[in-house]
Formats: sequence, C-alpha cells, structure tokens
Amino acid sequence: MTQMFIANFDGDLDTADGANFYKPASRDFGQMFYGVHILVDRFGNPLGFDRGRGENGVAFKTKDVTKALYSIASASTGLSIEALQKRAAAKKTAR
Repeated sequence: MTQMFIANFDGDLDTADGANFYKPASRDFGQMFYGVHILVDRFGNPLGFDRGRGENGVAFKTKDVTKALYSIASASTGLSIEALQKRAAAKKTAR
C-alpha cells in the first residue's frame, strides 16, 4: 500500500527502525508532498514501511505538486510517470 501526504514543512524522511521519520529542514514554513510504501496486515492495520520498494520505503518526495500528482497516479494505476505524461501530452495536442 502507498500512502500520500502533504506536509507544511520541508525536510528529510528516514524510515529506519527507531528513527524519528522526519526531520524538518528549518523552522520556517515550507511545503512538501511525499508518499511512503506501507506493509499492512489482512485487516489493513499498518505493520511498518515496505523498505524493499521505492527508496527505502519512500515512494516520492517533492515540492512540485505536478510531480506529486503524477506519482500518485502512477502508484494507483501501475503506469509509469513517463507513460502518464505521454498520455497527457497526446490529449493536449489532440485538442
């Protein structure tokens, strides 16, 4: 399962056991979009990060909302970001 988040801070993500998970880059307001791969049990309860997927369990991390939306669409459809961008470009030129 992949979970997506919008954060009102910019920082680093750490999925290692015992880590604080995120470390804000500064005290100033920032924004980032990120997704993490989660292992769940048969009832949907989270068991931890799926560190075998993405970059140590992190699906994506960006400040760019367009990149975040493509990453979400890719995770939910199974299509690559490149394939989704190609489809969007084809629809744009067909108009």
